[in-house]
Amino acid sequence: MKLRYILLVVMPLVAFANNIESVNSQLLSNKYSCVDLYKNKKYTDALPTCLVVARESNPISQFLVAKMYYDGLGTKKDIKEAIRWYKSSANQGNTYAQDKLGDIYYTGSGTKQSYMEAAKWYRLSALRDDAYAQSRLGGLYYSGKGVAKDYKEAMKWYTLSASHGNSYAKYYLGLMYYNGIGTAKNQDKGMALIKESAKQNNKYAKSFLSS
Repeated sequence: MKLRYILLVVMPLVAFANNIESVNSQLLSNKYSCVDLYKNKKYTDALPTCLVVARESNPISQFLVAKMYYDGLGTKKDIKEAIRWYKSSANQGNTYAQDKLGDIYYTGSGTKQSYMEAAKWYRLSALRDDAYAQSRLGGLYYSGKGVAKDYKEAMKWYTLSASHGNSYAKYYLGLMYYNGIGTAKNQDKGMALIKESAKQNNKYAKSFLSS
């Protein structure tokens, strides 16, 4: 009876577990191969390898697949397919994909331009403490694009981004203090932020200081 149980129940489960382990091992191998092939610019090999892992919901591979479709690397450029994979990656919390979608919708590059969609993706990334997205979201609040104009919110996001060292956030936050926009005028604080930005080689800050 015990032997029959082992043959009918235990052995199939062991075989199933071994198969799953083998599949997982192969996916892990493909994941690293995907990244290596992409880094080495072997895009025609990278795309099919990355697609295998991307279809298993790996956000890094999904991002690389999207980038290859978007830039036409190893395949014909396909913006629609790129956006689909960027969204798959972004919906799993990949801030690089969220930032890219924000940029795509902000500029309308290959798709319908939408500041509201841009704000949506920048916000998701900004809430994950991404300095670039925080700066971009600050800019949307400053200009009232895709969101209601709100200088307090602009300052909030610029301040967060600047605290991470983003030179653009430092520059625009500096201007707000310098001109008293959304806050009490403080030209000393504003100038200090603009100078910090210029030291990071920010062209707008350098232009401001030389004018």
